[in-house]
Amino acid sequence: MTQTLTARNISASGGDNTMTVAGQVELGNVRYNAAVHCEGEDLAIRQVTLAALAVNCDNNDLVEQLQCQGQQAASGALGGALTNVYQGQRFHYSTVDRPLRFTLGGAEFVAKFEALKSSSRGSTVTEDGNVTLERIDGAPAPMR
Repeated sequence: MTQTLTARNISASGGDNTMTVAGQVELGNVRYNAAVHCEGEDLAIRQVTLAALAVNCDNNDLVEQLQCQGQQAASGALGGALTNVYQGQRFHYSTVDRPLRFTLGGAEFVAKFEALKSSSRGSTVTEDGNVTLERIDGAPAPMR
């Protein structure tokens, strides 16, 4: 079964060799405030936190009330479990699975960015990687 995880209100902050990406994540009808904290020269993931959104679990339907309370109680355990899975992995942003399409001079192109190394200095996050640029009609990109 495949489900879509939706992220909203994403923000990134940090400093030299640190970065925290925070926002809201939603999977089905389950919603959390989430944060991923990264540290080190290659911005390795150190901690994932999840906090259930504040909701009123008072409901006349016992099943819905228990489901709501379970979601509230599980948020800390889920954050710890995700930290165990992802801790030490490098934070990278690649567009390999979602290439960027654009038109330039009447020709249509696809650009793919494969991330290799992340770093941060002050308020700037830098991503080193490889870029592949391809004309959609299959002809090689013109050299200038």
